[in-house]
Amino acid sequence: MILDFICNACNKPFKPIQLLNEHRTGSLLDNDVDDAELRNDSIVYPAFGILCKLCEIDCTKGFKIGHLNVRSLYNKVDHVRSLLSECRFHVLGISETWLDQNIHNSELAIPGYLLVRTDRNRHGGGVAIYVNENVDFDVIDFGENTIESVWIKIKPVNTKPFVIGNVYRPPNSCTGFVDIMHDQISFILDSIREIIVVGDLNWNIFDKQHSRNIKTLHQIFQLNQYIKTPTRVTENSSSCIDLIFSNRDDFISKTGVVPIGISDHSLIYAIRKKFKIKLPPRILHTRTFRKFNEDLFISDLASAPWSICEASEDADEAWDIWKHIFTDICDIHAPMVTVRRKGTDIPWLTDEFVSLSRDRDYLKQKAEKTNNIDDWNSYKKARNKLNNLSKSLKRDYINNKLKDNVNDTKTLWKTMKDFLPNKKKQTKTTLNVNGNEINNPTDIANHFNKYFCSISNELASHFNDNQNDITVESLSQFQQRFNFKDINGNEIEALLEKLEIGKATGIDGISARLLKIASSQISQSLAFLFNWSLRSGVIPSEWKCAKVTPLYKGGFLYADDTALFYACKSNEELTTVLTEQLENVKQWLDKHKLTLNIDKTKYMLFGTHARVNKTTDETIEKFYIS
Repeated sequence: MILDFICNACNKPFKPIQLLNEHRTGSLLDNDVDDAELRNDSIVYPAFGILCKLCEIDCTKGFKIGHLNVRSLYNKVDHVRSLLSECRFHVLGISETWLDQNIHNSELAIPGYLLVRTDRNRHGGGVAIYVNENVDFDVIDFGENTIESVWIKIKPVNTKPFVIGNVYRPPNSCTGFVDIMHDQISFILDSIREIIVVGDLNWNIFDKQHSRNIKTLHQIFQLNQYIKTPTRVTENSSSCIDLIFSNRDDFISKTGVVPIGISDHSLIYAIRKKFKIKLPPRILHTRTFRKFNEDLFISDLASAPWSICEASEDADEAWDIWKHIFTDICDIHAPMVTVRRKGTDIPWLTDEFVSLSRDRDYLKQKAEKTNNIDDWNSYKKARNKLNNLSKSLKRDYINNKLKDNVNDTKTLWKTMKDFLPNKKKQTKTTLNVNGNEINNPTDIANHFNKYFCSISNELASHFNDNQNDITVESLSQFQQRFNFKDINGNEIEALLEKLEIGKATGIDGISARLLKIASSQISQSLAFLFNWSLRSGVIPSEWKCAKVTPLYKGGFLYADDTALFYACKSNEELTTVLTEQLENVKQWLDKHKLTLNIDKTKYMLFGTHARVNKTTDETIEKFYIS
């Protein structure tokens, strides 16, 4: 029997889970079904469970801050990914990361989040913060940080910034820890009015000695502590050592503790009011091939009125007509759909993993309430089973990928790249413009665009209008015109059949998969468009648009790697064609105020295609010098 859970916070059903199996019948339903109200084959819980609690946090408006002591982030990063897929915190602090410099950020990456960390070693300590990529922030650097802490400055739109810090105090910390922490907070409050501190400080609020340190923070900095219930519960102890502080009580709307089973510490959270950013959902626009029939698709293409394109005298109009005919047929057989995805896709995490993780969290919550030795053993058994399952799922996924693609080098290396560390830093992109750092992607793109649009005028100033590196006056007696060879429809079809269907679509939004399937029906009409564009010298505007990455390296602008190739049977024909092409190159260079790269324009080779290909630069240099 499959049951849906209805969330009290958003009234949305949870993902269906197989509940009535031998294991879960005695764990979930026995205690809760009496208080449940059956409605439409669903169970609505008046008292929220762990999953519903995470959903409630996710649906609450405001800036969401969480903290969790994981005791080895490297071993539990998949569990953290799963947590952030259930509840999208803006900032998630992690304590006891147990990392060192040999563990790269790429091994800990979570899509949609940036990682800031301070390490100790692989045996203990360390703090980190995952920050949602839509949050504008700066890292506050204290230089040689003698305590384990990470501080970031959040920069909301149209409001004052505030600082979030994640601090970890080991049980055997030095006596100067409190003084250093006070110095860091004092430094921040000199310029920022609001501060939020989260972390595992190993100050148990139920202990009078530890509570004095908390009172000191309140007396000096007016920091209020919000967590009042135990955050670490074992068979033999119960303590509240994971804490949240803030000096703006009027901005904190909600705090709490969620006893998830990732470690022996519970998740703590706080929600800050008056924050306007809204995390955009992951929305994908794609075509669905669920009801796609290739034969009917090709049949409709064969009867399409492609000849209408030939009647147009405008390049843009002809392309628009062709595009509308093709896309209209595509929309019938493979319509566009909008897919909203929440969280991250982890290919080796199955429904079994998700189900067991919820069992683990429930069993931990039950053990904390009853403090029964059997319940604790059940929790530990479920926790260990889930940890072993996570490792085996990941191992099997990698082995199967490598085995299935042993003959596909490209896919094989792509699979290995996903799991091997790389040197790419997972950090924010910043651009320095006249001494000002710019972080907003739109502003960075606009500055790049402005720079590269104006650089040509600056480069052109280095050249005289009469400067001419190529002299072809002696060849002016030749009056032949340059013409492109017509493109054959069979050539277009052959190229379309070689398209890789896994490639992303271009700006026109036309799927490579559909182009490949339709190659036999659209090749002739495309050949007409290409040939007409070449003859008229007019290119449709949409063909000129592309996603480009600026890579200007300074200095002069050259027409680099310019090469001319031609094969013929007589010297006269060769002389005529080379003259035409050199004249075209000269006019193009003069028009754009460019010059050939002299270092790469030294020789003209004559010979058969095979012999020219065998010629190396070293052979040419030796012959040239001699």
